Amino acid sequence: MRLRRNLSGLIVATALVASIPADLRAASFQGLGHLGGQSQAFGVSADGSVVVGSVSGSGNLRYVGFRWDAENGMVPLGALSQTSRYTAASGISGDGSTVVGVAEEANGQRRAVLWEGTVGPIVLEDLEISSQWTQAFWAEASTFGGAVVVGQSRGHAFRWDPENGTVSLGGLPGVPTIASSAGGVDDDGSVIVGGVTTEIGTQPFRWNSEQGMVGLGSFAGAPIGGFAQAVSSDGSVVVGSSLSASSMTRAFRWDALHGMAELGELPAGYVTSAALGVSADGSTAVGFIREAGLADFLSNRAAYWDEAGQVHELSVFLRAMGLDLAGWTLISAQDVSADGRTIVGSGINPTGQIEAWIAVIPEPGTSLLIAIGLTMLGGLRSRTES
Repeated sequence: MRLRRNLSGLIVATALVASIPADLRAASFQGLGHLGGQSQAFGVSADGSVVVGSVSGSGNLRYVGFRWDAENGMVPLGALSQTSRYTAASGISGDGSTVVGVAEEANGQRRAVLWEGTVGPIVLEDLEISSQWTQAFWAEASTFGGAVVVGQSRGHAFRWDPENGTVSLGGLPGVPTIASSAGGVDDDGSVIVGGVTTEIGTQPFRWNSEQGMVGLGSFAGAPIGGFAQAVSSDGSVVVGSSLSASSMTRAFRWDALHGMAELGELPAGYVTSAALGVSADGSTAVGFIREAGLADFLSNRAAYWDEAGQVHELSVFLRAMGLDLAGWTLISAQDVSADGRTIVGSGINPTGQIEAWIAVIPEPGTSLLIAIGLTMLGGLRSRTES
């Protein structure tokens, strides 16, 4: 009777693991290359197949935007001219057809640009705004099909589309706005998020055509100071970073029902966090965490927030899945695919160079099922041997 129960349990446990589709069990990690310089990944398409970022250039070009996919590898994006100083790719449309970023000419003039397939860069028209700001005209993100682009022009957040051109998003109602910048846009271009600076500081904002720019405030009891980096596909969930009551930067998740809430309790020793990308449904996010007493980019550690809101140091999370990250230090996770499974970012590779990387994690819940199955098998083994 005991043997029969053991065999039955073994069959159930084996079936549990075997029933999980192979593609859902698969986890992977790889560096994307660096073309002899240093590379960083900043965006990924909705299906996780196309990555964009920047890589150290040569000659006149200090940096070059790149597009990566598994078939073609890392391919540099074109410059404005032979005298261009650099190009940088900062975002990609959901369908992977459009890449957005910035290009700088030899005279120091910067322009927001987009690349469509093999065409580009195409310069987006400048905003006619009179101010003391001379900051770069920069495109940060675009909609699923690339029809709308958002970013910053001369210190002002903008929205661009082929029909209306470049339009300023304005400022907070009744409050003098010093500057603003857009960091993310939803799938259809109706909701834009970013940061707006007034006399009391910079706070995250959410914009739509009906309400205009609305400040998202701060954590309860905390000073104003934050930025919204990304938004879910329907515009309902916003993530970014904001100051805590102790004036430490912490990752946040915002929705209309709950307002601004801190994302996850940081692991022991970590005091700073920021969310830089979010899945289509707003359930998972990526970014970085940082230990106390450290302040530079290289001291960041890539982070992943799961559906339960728990934060994980990404390298620890990936190694727990059996992936080999020997010699790698993952600095920051910059973006995540629509389903929350493909993550891209930057790290220090085994030779000490900064290199872009891509990681794939199992679908939420799969790891738990596998763990349960293996635990059952282990228990059955011990009972059978007793």
